[in-house]
Amino acid sequence: MIEKNRKGAKSPPSESWEENIIYQTIITLKQNLNPLEIEKANQVFSQAFNNRAGKLENKSNDKYQLLFEDTEFFGALSIGEIAVYKSNLGDYIDKWTSIDPYEPSESCDNVWKEYHNTYQRLVT
Repeated sequence: MIEKNRKGAKSPPSESWEENIIYQTIITLKQNLNPLEIEKANQVFSQAFNNRAGKLENKSNDKYQLLFEDTEFFGALSIGEIAVYKSNLGDYIDKWTSIDPYEPSESCDNVWKEYHNTYQRLVT
């Protein structure tokens, strides 16, 4: 059962339950990338998720996909997503998905577009 805290936000009934929640960001690279581009994307994107909030390892075995997971979204995962957006390697990305199992409505099938739209609102 999900309980509401004083501010009305949903909160897990116990800390052990919260530790099982895994937030994910999945970056799928374009299939037409050459081996050097694949290596560059893997290196840059992996470095993005090794940041001041923590170090997340790529859990995918597929050379065209990177999968990063964390029990917290507002930490290494979100800082990594921002770093990926700012990397100027958007042309390498075929699909970028963010999965929030705690609030599925917050999941996103097009993270690149969401970051771009947010950035445009902030600078205009």
